[in-house]
Amino acid sequence: MEYPHAGPLMFHQRCSTVEEIHVGSWDFSYEQISKGAFSADVTGLPVGGSSFLVLEVGSQSVYTSGTLSDNKFGLTAFLDSNGGGVVCGKPLEADGVALIRGGSSYEIYTNGPLNMFTVTFDLNDSRFDFLSDLMFDCRRGSEGTKALCSASGLYSKLFHFSGMYCRALDAVEKSGARSSLWMADLNDFLIFELLAELELALGASLKDGRVRSTAWMLKDVRELLLSSEYEDLSLVDICDKLRISPRTLRKNVFQNLGMGPLLFSRYVRLNAVRCDFVQYCKRGLDFRISDIAEKRGFWHLARFSGYYKNLFGELPSDTVKVLRSGRVTEGG
Repeated sequence: MEYPHAGPLMFHQRCSTVEEIHVGSWDFSYEQISKGAFSADVTGLPVGGSSFLVLEVGSQSVYTSGTLSDNKFGLTAFLDSNGGGVVCGKPLEADGVALIRGGSSYEIYTNGPLNMFTVTFDLNDSRFDFLSDLMFDCRRGSEGTKALCSASGLYSKLFHFSGMYCRALDAVEKSGARSSLWMADLNDFLIFELLAELELALGASLKDGRVRSTAWMLKDVRELLLSSEYEDLSLVDICDKLRISPRTLRKNVFQNLGMGPLLFSRYVRLNAVRCDFVQYCKRGLDFRISDIAEKRGFWHLARFSGYYKNLFGELPSDTVKVLRSGRVTEGG
């Protein structure tokens, strides 16, 4: 894969087994454990100010060791379904997730060609500080340098997140999609989906704890989603504007609607797209579906069409065709 230039903070390096590598908060190196010339592409990207994503893709199985800076923690998964390996002396299945604690050393053996994805969190970030106690509880009594999560839900979210990361890089290179859009997508998924699954994996629950009366919250979130173009206002930005934590928003949406904030946001914006179609057609204006979708935050047209059909039972083009034929009215 060729990686585009996504700004000065992006890291991309072709690595061998004769060099020390520093990316984000990680210092590590590779050693060969299989025959043949080894090389690896290491790509790192900061997201949301205090998180860092690292993708490692290599030609064969390796031994890698290193350290993670203090007050950080990382989630690491093997992306190859036939892979897996050994993390800090314990087997990690292909659908497992390794939790690597900062301030300690680690070592990993891969069973197959190197294909790992890691998300690093900074516990100095107030959005993640609640994880400190949960992580302490899950490792209490253990002197190891890591905890292993076998929850399939966490792996599924991390795998999906890695796919978003790779597709976003490809999209920027091929179509020139604006970086603010896909960065907002990555950051929102990290905060509102991956962290929620991590809480569950570490023994927390979105159903635990009391949430103060926040009937205003969903109304205000919806109004902000509809009033601003998505490139300028992500869910994380909305939390800042409303002076609430992302965790509070996740709990509130889950307890009141039984869904996550990302799905709630998607439904609000899809309905806004449908209303835009009605208004544009009613006024006899020419427009492109892709322009309306992007205005509402859907920069990937194929996925937008899938989301739209899943919610409304028809493709966006079908809606527009019917509206333009004059067979329905605004209330239809």
